[in-house]
Amino acid sequence: MSRQLLHGLRLVLAVLFVCVVPFVAGEAAFERMGRVGVALLAAVFLGGVYGAFKLFGRSARPGDPEAQVRRLRERGLLVEENEGRTSDLHFERIERQLADALPELRPAADHYWKTEGVEGTDCGAYIFFEDLFASYVEVLLALPASPRRDALLHRAFSFVERMLASDDGRVCDLAFIAIYEHRHARWLARAAAFIGPLAVAELDRREPGWRKMRGREPRSEHLDGYGVRRVIAAELRAEGVTLSRVPGTTHAQDL
Repeated sequence: MSRQLLHGLRLVLAVLFVCVVPFVAGEAAFERMGRVGVALLAAVFLGGVYGAFKLFGRSARPGDPEAQVRRLRERGLLVEENEGRTSDLHFERIERQLADALPELRPAADHYWKTEGVEGTDCGAYIFFEDLFASYVEVLLALPASPRRDALLHRAFSFVERMLASDDGRVCDLAFIAIYEHRHARWLARAAAFIGPLAVAELDRREPGWRKMRGREPRSEHLDGYGVRRVIAAELRAEGVTLSRVPGTTHAQDL
């Protein structure tokens, strides 16, 4: 807000000096001002142009995650469910809380709990999030953009933002490690439209070189052990997506 005020003052001063002052003082004002005065007037005018540009013409690189987040927020497309720190997510219940927040994932979560054991008796939240939730996000990102696919990704990344906002540090660590840690530049580029501001801040803190990453993405196969591909196919059926068109291979039993 303070920067916007500064830019606004620059614009007002430019209007006063360029338009109002010469009008009040008369045409001879420019002659009396001399070279130094004209230079000062030009400087104030350029400052006003800069202020107007910063206020009304903010530009951004299309591939910059922060720019994507700003544009989505301005258009009302970014779902930010919590501001600041919150205590509604807890590590001991995070698997169930994810399934409750994203009911479209419930069939895959139920299969995981049936196979690995219910929350608290399974191998832990990291396995659940890395093998199920992260796989779900990766497969969606590998698909072409579409309204429903993008909506599912917005919901998924919004939940990750909630995790990063939790005052339970274990939940924050889980969100970053499962979803963002050691991601390749191409993955980050595909996810740029969905990455939230807390994730950008965590990437800056934990992997400060992430903005400069380059190179080809290593080839990898999407291995689905709990039926996330079937979940995605079901969610995108109305858009003509079948299971055979969903990237990856399903190894889940009893599906």
